[in-house]
Amino acid sequence: MISLQSINSVYRQLFARPNRSSATRKVHSFAALESLEVRTLLTTLNWADTKTLTISFAPDGTDVAGNSNRLNQMMDQIAPRDEWHKAITSAFQTWLNEVGMSFQVVSDSGDAFGIAGATHGDTRFGDVRVGATPLSDNALATAIPGDQIVSGTWASDILFNSNDTLTTLDEVYALALHEAGHVLGLGHNPDSNSPMYANAGTVVHTPTTLDLQNLRRQFQISAGGSGEQNDDSNGKASGAQQLAATNPVGLDPRFEGSGTIVTATDVDTFRFRPADLGQTEDGTATIVLETALNGFIPKVTLQRADGKLVESTIVANGNGRVVLQARDLKADRDYIVVVESASKTNTIVAGRYQLSVSFSQPPVTFDRLASGTIEADRTQQVMMLYSARSQMVNFVFSAKGSSRRDAVLVLSIYDSSDKLVYQTAAKAGDTVTGTSVLLHTGEYRIAVDGVAPGGTAMPQLDFLLKSVTTSIDAGPIAKNTTLNPSFGNGGTSPYVFPGNVISNRPINVQQPTTPTVLPPARPTVVWNPNLLNYPWLVTLQ
Repeated sequence: MISLQSINSVYRQLFARPNRSSATRKVHSFAALESLEVRTLLTTLNWADTKTLTISFAPDGTDVAGNSNRLNQMMDQIAPRDEWHKAITSAFQTWLNEVGMSFQVVSDSGDAFGIAGATHGDTRFGDVRVGATPLSDNALATAIPGDQIVSGTWASDILFNSNDTLTTLDEVYALALHEAGHVLGLGHNPDSNSPMYANAGTVVHTPTTLDLQNLRRQFQISAGGSGEQNDDSNGKASGAQQLAATNPVGLDPRFEGSGTIVTATDVDTFRFRPADLGQTEDGTATIVLETALNGFIPKVTLQRADGKLVESTIVANGNGRVVLQARDLKADRDYIVVVESASKTNTIVAGRYQLSVSFSQPPVTFDRLASGTIEADRTQQVMMLYSARSQMVNFVFSAKGSSRRDAVLVLSIYDSSDKLVYQTAAKAGDTVTGTSVLLHTGEYRIAVDGVAPGGTAMPQLDFLLKSVTTSIDAGPIAKNTTLNPSFGNGGTSPYVFPGNVISNRPINVQQPTTPTVLPPARPTVVWNPNLLNYPWLVTLQ
């Protein structure tokens, strides 16, 4: 069990503002840079909320999802270290010159990739971390876009495939240019003359005019807009605070606000109308709430002006953040964002928060992986998960079916060596997410355990597990392909999984045909009151 004091200590370490004066060295300084406003509203949205991007090169041996980083070993065979460093940073410079930004190379502590921490501004390493690890056969490298709102410290990282052979600095530059484009929010371009072409490989070195136009649209450079507004509505829709419309540096236009929940029963409300941001058609709203640094766990819902709930998808819920998406909002109607404490009995029921509503993020579509029921006479279910290629995955785990709020479902994922790679917990009625996890090609085991306070029976709870892959691969030059689907060697879609299951999705979950249990050496998941309050900070083993 962890103490409240240690929880607060973790929060301070993860989300404190950094002081980089002793940890950075300037590498490139662009002439005639526009003086840009530096904003600090929501670091979870996009590192581009500041004018300077930081990059670090992870030392060899750094843990990359269970494998060792081999970046120096791989690249030192091509050229001296300062030269291949320059090839990679020059790839970023090519894009950043278009949006008036610079970068710094910073030291890298060697902490594991994906370690808990802030999405950007972490003093241990750069906003972008560069590494090399074995990836699928059909990937030269992979990147986790910086605008993915559910990726944690993995966001903006680049991994080269250490099993691949690069021979020249031009190849390193071309591949880094492709992945840097993804980090900055660009998707694949169907034009084979673009470095963002899915199979551009290592030969395209110059962005197209369309690439640069798309990049400028991503960043929407401007002088900023009106400031944040504080809520004082006391939970009444009729008195909801009007959110301020703004066009901040490095981000698309959005509504912004902030407030404080002061008691367990306090409720804040904010009003917005999509048309005030120039929306003329039905659109998808992305609502992001980030708390201050005191362990306060918020609840966010979206309503119409008449008080009726708007159907919303929980994209992320954990580590002090809640992200909702609601589709088909009418441009000319008012909507109300409701903020309150997720629990009325936790030790911490109050805290500050910041709020953002935007319409630029496309809808996040999750794949449904598994569902089932936990009850008194069946408190564990075990399933097999198969990953057909290297991929960064965000899992969303839901529990429902009982009015009891003291029973918890714990989701655990183990690799083929029985190492725990992912864990989170959900109370009845909760949908939760954890930090992203890099899955390698191969098989994993999923365990869903039901736990309740000692002396009480486990109530019936239904669970649902969904996922979305956030990484984007750079593929090799296209070759003649066959219709031979594959699993286990990083082949392309369609994939054939065990049991002759054919799917276009690179991830598959199956109930084993014979009983499967966790290794005897692993202790059974037991009740821990912190599961109710801080599931993402509790180590259960």
